[in-house]
Amino acid sequence: NESGQCGWKSDEHFRVKPNEVVPGLRDAHFCQVACGSVMTLALTQHGTLYSFGSKDVEGVLGRSNFVRWPSFQAAAIPTMYFYAVVEIAAGERHCILRTRYNRVFSWGRNHHGQLGLGDTETRAEPTEIRSLIGVEMVQLECGAAHTALLSKGGQLFCVGSNHHGQCGVDPNERAQLVRPQTVKTGAFGDNSLTQIACGRFHTLCTDSVKVWAFG
Repeated sequence: NESGQCGWKSDEHFRVKPNEVVPGLRDAHFCQVACGSVMTLALTQHGTLYSFGSKDVEGVLGRSNFVRWPSFQAAAIPTMYFYAVVEIAAGERHCILRTRYNRVFSWGRNHHGQLGLGDTETRAEPTEIRSLIGVEMVQLECGAAHTALLSKGGQLFCVGSNHHGQCGVDPNERAQLVRPQTVKTGAFGDNSLTQIACGRFHTLCTDSVKVWAFG
């Protein structure tokens, strides 16, 4: 809890007994949570996204420009008030979300292009990945410094660090991707993928029959 990612003051370094994180939000009806190394996200059934943890220059909370709240206290991300968020995912120090109307936003550390925004600049607030407009996503996953996205059509998109081949590209050809690209490999054949997962430096996917892994 050195960064307040457990929802308590950062001087309380350890919590060995589970404690309620957001006692003032008992009626919020949380449905999803996601954890990075220094931050936590919590999503309500109504699509409101809360964050708490480190308030550093990398903007991992998505609200680092809004300093009215202590960073260890759960607070809604202001710029996403009017978006109904339906899915969240967190990497080591970056985050990604999907809205009800198939818009994908990312923020946080971006030194390997893991935000998918076409550059390696850090974002302190959720920023839309415009290259994915028109592509309906059904699942988002994050590794330490890469991001994987699964489309409704069963295609896998990856972006970010590829030093270990975790984006499905030969790392000798490209060590990182700054825009989401489909993973093109004959291993999948004509099968449509149904689920994906990311480890720190690797990615897995399945078509509900076979499982593929790389990284």
